[in-house]
Amino acid sequence: AGMLPQCPLTLEPFQDPVLLSDGFVYERSSIGRWLESNATSPCTNVALGHRTMLRLEPLHAAFDALLAESGSHASPARQPRAQLESAAKAAEEALTNGSKDPALMHSLSLDLEQRLQASVAEVDTYTELLARAESLSHKLRSATASLRVQSTSRRFLAQKVLRSLQAEHARQLRAAKVIQSAARERLRRRREGRALRHIQSQSRCLSARIHLASCAAAAARRAKLDAQLLTACEKGNAALVPLLLQRGANPAARSGKGLTALHVAAN
Repeated sequence: AGMLPQCPLTLEPFQDPVLLSDGFVYERSSIGRWLESNATSPCTNVALGHRTMLRLEPLHAAFDALLAESGSHASPARQPRAQLESAAKAAEEALTNGSKDPALMHSLSLDLEQRLQASVAEVDTYTELLARAESLSHKLRSATASLRVQSTSRRFLAQKVLRSLQAEHARQLRAAKVIQSAARERLRRRREGRALRHIQSQSRCLSARIHLASCAAAAARRAKLDAQLLTACEKGNAALVPLLLQRGANPAARSGKGLTALHVAAN
């Protein structure tokens, strides 16, 4: 039998072929072990778009048919190729030995023609199988290319959506910072307003206290001048009275007995 398709990892005929995203066909068990510790293609060393394994049922069936027709488990005598070789060898020996038996020569000729027809039929079968396998291979390549395009498109769309989300997130962060800055500014102004009002209140209280103290001092000073005026009037100190009146003494101020400075001076 001819060479059967082999897995590029095990170099053995396929038993359960699967298609990987790199476009190559592998044996399921061997590529499964590879993918457990690798994320690249074993044939190209390029990063894989995904690790999905697509089982090739049609190709698997074609391999099964090819194995069945090749007779890998049958006796060599039953294979068309082996039978043709046996018939050709018998005819060659008969010709080499110069056999003169017409019946033998006729039997060998009929057997060789039958084997030739069987071999031609087998070649036709293999040709059809190879054409079908080639068609399937072309379809698989097309499907792989389509999957790659879809994967690239989805990845591009996902990246575009991610960039859009990142831009929106950045915009929201900027807006949040502006709002926080405005809130802090309002809080600062509110605090400054409260502090200013407190200062103004304290200032008014202090002004009132100063005013009261000033009024009290003025009242005390006037009371003292009034007392001095009454005393000067009682003692008849005519020189001091005008001076006290100039300083603001109240001539209508009354003494403890209810007498004004004029009453005291008259007495």
